[in-house]
Amino acid sequence: MKKLLIICAFLLAQLPAAAQQTYGIEQGDTQLSGFVGGSFPTNKYDVEEDFGDDLDWADDGVSLGGQVMYFANPYLGIGAELSGSFFDYAETPSYFRDDYGTLWRGKLETRMQTVHLMAAARVNINPANRFRVYIPGGIGAAFSRGEMRFGRLMEEKETSTGFAYYIGLGAEFAIKPQLIVGGEVRYTGFDFKAFGERYDLQYASVLAKVAYKF
Repeated sequence: MKKLLIICAFLLAQLPAAAQQTYGIEQGDTQLSGFVGGSFPTNKYDVEEDFGDDLDWADDGVSLGGQVMYFANPYLGIGAELSGSFFDYAETPSYFRDDYGTLWRGKLETRMQTVHLMAAARVNINPANRFRVYIPGGIGAAFSRGEMRFGRLMEEKETSTGFAYYIGLGAEFAIKPQLIVGGEVRYTGFDFKAFGERYDLQYASVLAKVAYKF
């Protein structure tokens, strides 16, 4: 009988700890996450007045990053994020006149690399559930580098610091109370200043993520 009472007392003592191992999000939780995926430009350089048509600023690329998020309450999280998007060259049929007046026809190639440091937030739609839907967003700074080249005849590089933002829709599933997998669709915009002009560039991203909650 004495042994039975000791076992019962031990099990009762473990109940508070077990209760804390919930699959949902609770006030005071912190989540560390990493993500990677593809990104796709959704607009162009607005240069129609100078070139007769707008110009692709990059081709499709890859995005990756990390985030820390603290939940002040189950429905609202605030945190910080560092991410980078690295786009491939876009090719546009064009021509180039060199210093000697010779006209060359070929392809103008443009690409972009941009790193964003952001204050991030998310609104959870159903925080108590194992499968959750949420709305992520962020604002911060973009550190970007754009490149333009025309074969071996011309190559220019511009760096810029500007404003960045994103908004999206995400879903995640708690495999274990601490281990989470999910995905996000984001729409991101950032300022890029180059060649005496300011451009508002935008792209969409589809991301897969892994997170740890504690």
